[in-house]
Amino acid sequence: MRLDQLLCQVTQAAARRPPASLAWSLAIATLCVVATISLIEFRTKRSDLIDPQADFHQRWLRYTQQFGEESEIIVVVEASERESTRDAIEDLAKRISEHPNSFRDTLYRIRFDGLKAKGLQTLELDDLAALTLKVEQLQPILNGQWESIQIQSLALMLNQQLAQLRSNNADARSIEAVVARTHQLIESLSRYQDDRSVFQPPWSVSIPKSRYDTEETDETWLIDETGTFGFIQVFPVYEADDFQGATRSIRLLRELASDVEASQQGIKIGLTGIPVLEHDEMQRSQQDMIKASVTSTVGVAVLLLIGFRGFRHPLLAMIMLAIAMCWAFGYTTAVIGHLNILSVSFAVILIGLGIDFAIHYLTCYLQQRHEGRQLLTALEDSSRSVGMGIVTAAVTTSLGFFCATMTTFLGVAELGIIAGGGVILCAIATFVVLPPLVVMADRNKEPTQLPTPFQGRWLRIVISQRPAMIALASTLFGAVLIAEAVRNDEPWYDANLLNLQADGVESVELQRRLFERAESDKNTGSILYAVSIADSIEDARDLQIQFEALPTVAKVQNLASRLPAEASPQQIALVQQIAEELTALDANDRPNFQQTDPSIVGPALEDLFDQLKAIDTATAKQCSAMLDRFLDNFENMSLPQQVKFLDDYQNLTAANLIGSIQQLQSSANPAPISEEDLPSELRQRFVSDQGSWLLQVFPKNSIWDDGPLGEFVADVRSVDPNATGTPLQNYEASRQIRDSYGMAAIYALAVISIVLLIDFLEPKKAWLAVTLPFVAVAACLAYSHFQANPISQVVYVGSYAAMVIAVGAICDFRSVRDMLLTLMPPVAGGCLMFGVLVLLDAKLNPANLIVLPLVLGIGVDDGVHVLHDFRLQSETKKPYRMSASTLNGIVLTSLTSMIGFGSMMVSAHRGLFSLGLVLVVGVGSCLFVSLVTLPAVLTLVDRVSRKHTRSQRKSSEPPGWNNPF
Repeated sequence: MRLDQLLCQVTQAAARRPPASLAWSLAIATLCVVATISLIEFRTKRSDLIDPQADFHQRWLRYTQQFGEESEIIVVVEASERESTRDAIEDLAKRISEHPNSFRDTLYRIRFDGLKAKGLQTLELDDLAALTLKVEQLQPILNGQWESIQIQSLALMLNQQLAQLRSNNADARSIEAVVARTHQLIESLSRYQDDRSVFQPPWSVSIPKSRYDTEETDETWLIDETGTFGFIQVFPVYEADDFQGATRSIRLLRELASDVEASQQGIKIGLTGIPVLEHDEMQRSQQDMIKASVTSTVGVAVLLLIGFRGFRHPLLAMIMLAIAMCWAFGYTTAVIGHLNILSVSFAVILIGLGIDFAIHYLTCYLQQRHEGRQLLTALEDSSRSVGMGIVTAAVTTSLGFFCATMTTFLGVAELGIIAGGGVILCAIATFVVLPPLVVMADRNKEPTQLPTPFQGRWLRIVISQRPAMIALASTLFGAVLIAEAVRNDEPWYDANLLNLQADGVESVELQRRLFERAESDKNTGSILYAVSIADSIEDARDLQIQFEALPTVAKVQNLASRLPAEASPQQIALVQQIAEELTALDANDRPNFQQTDPSIVGPALEDLFDQLKAIDTATAKQCSAMLDRFLDNFENMSLPQQVKFLDDYQNLTAANLIGSIQQLQSSANPAPISEEDLPSELRQRFVSDQGSWLLQVFPKNSIWDDGPLGEFVADVRSVDPNATGTPLQNYEASRQIRDSYGMAAIYALAVISIVLLIDFLEPKKAWLAVTLPFVAVAACLAYSHFQANPISQVVYVGSYAAMVIAVGAICDFRSVRDMLLTLMPPVAGGCLMFGVLVLLDAKLNPANLIVLPLVLGIGVDDGVHVLHDFRLQSETKKPYRMSASTLNGIVLTSLTSMIGFGSMMVSAHRGLFSLGLVLVVGVGSCLFVSLVTLPAVLTLVDRVSRKHTRSQRKSSEPPGWNNPF
């Protein structure tokens, strides 16, 4: 049974019992909807678009298994001064901690208490040895003999040392050392005498500090050097099936930030980071899609009203499409089982293509009715005539989508499977659902009561009368645009995801400001960074050195650099000794000095003054002058004032010494240093449970653009081939999706060419054209496999298609000619599209690449219907002129797609705007070729063919015979 006969029988069966046919269709649709609601899954992560078997994604998965997949929200706090910034950060962090179901692992300050407790282990061995001697010298004090640090004791000791050195004729260097210590005591007393709020210890800092005994490491806040920018890093808690990302967490965080801004003047708080960027993008795009949907609905309704001169038949087409969409959802649930953020757009694609089948069928049906055919006859004839074109268009478009399964990008492959099957279901619904709907709507309608669709009479007349001029003019026009596209040196693809965002989005603008600010500070404000995993702390330190030497790297964050090298046994032993000796001092002990006697202190200082006067050095003279002034002022005090002054000074001296000893005690833990001593906030981020160490490698330049990103990825992988991270994922995914669409286009073009050729060839010739090349390619495949020399799939597919076309040309050149002419709208229209995009300075990007299969499908659909109409008319004796139903169908299908997607150009989201622009330009280009260039070429072909037929007929007539007709 031929295909046209099968379509007629299906139409008869569906149209003769409309209620039963529709009941079955609706029942299946209901079952599909119920199954979809119950079983479908939504995978909302961008990583779900990538093949889990890809090498780069395997590295990402290993990283996420150890350190988690979620990215952090970056809260940016701006204030006029450091104190205000700090207060706002602390306030907001406290509020965040009250919502553990929405946030986790908040980081805004870092404490190194664990490392400070073992700080002495970071000292050099010589410093530790010297410190041990000093601690031994403190033994009297540690044992409670505090009188050794009283003023009179210090003065007496210094006096004796100077007298002994002078009597022994000691060298000047030794005397100068004692004079220097004397100067410290006198300067301390003088300053305290001048200002009681200022206390300077009477000795130099004799206890060496470890690398963690600084004010910065007591409590490090995430605040920049100016103090006006502060940061909070926090992980959001994601909700399942949330296409907007961490919606609940981000909304709550913005509410908390607004409360802090309201409570503190001069504070400005903003959010950025990957989760916020993704959330804001989805929010803005959904808002824009609502506006675009309203615009699209109104525009398409008006267009169909004009095209069909009424609402009834467009409504039937929409009902058919709705049922087909339900079937498609059921098919998706059964075959794939889930939707991701890319494949969820299959509904848009099916709406654009599925409605085309209904429009072509209805325009042909209305033409049949106006030509006088009865209702059922008109439906059967429509299935017999335009039905063949619908089937061919559906099969070619579907196979084109299925070719996406041969690509490496999982998101594109799944979209291809869903859209390919959905197109077939829409075609089936055209013959199963639409005829009974038409019967129920037009059962009592006479042809005169039916609308007359748009005819396009003037266009058809002009093309039929001036085909050569129109073909030449349109070809020259296309050549100019194509030449402009070829001559363009600018990149045609923009992978920068920030360029897809709407202007004025807080998270985007804040990210740009941070990077500009960081560039001026020779730092990095990038929220993107590569990650490298080291198996040991030694490997982490080595990798950091290598990464920091790269020209594209700004800095490396690595917790291993915070952890000092392991102390030697000798260092541990000395620390142990210091810790044991310091245990004699109770932290609660305070010296119980007797009341200081000025009559003892005064003479002791007078004797010290006499020793200094006898030394002829600049330091000694300066010290004696200072002491002389002090004694004069001291003498002018009353006795109670002298006692209070000396007691207060004595207590401050003791407190200072006790503080130094306690500081020493707090860093004298002899237990070996380990990663457990690191701050827990950092350890959770940089050390996995398996003991792996994470390095975050930040770029020097903005890596949202392809060029800097490629250089950064190459540099990072030169050090660690197994490095991963968001920028590397973006880099690989962008290349995969771009290459996948390119490969899918090549495969689709080859498969569509073969299917079109099979459609045009006679069955026996088609079998021959397909079989012989298949045998040849299979033999080559077996040979290459045997030789262990694999050949690219592209080579096999291209070779097979070329051989099929060659054999087809030998069997029937006319069929190959028609196949090539059918491909004119998608191929020539695609070239025109790129030329127009160059003139408009518009580029392809990850958002608008999704519409390219739709442009290809609509172009093929247009070409198939034009060529089927041409072949049907070639069987008649009339010269070719595109039929009104074909022209109306192509115009309506193209314009509905252009208006539907063109409505996205009202969006502020630049990705959606570019998507609408590319589709309008692409479909418009295919429409131009389908209505102008291709009919003009076909008119010329028809004239040549008819002229050739007449010449053959004349040559076959007997000589001398005059044809009376």
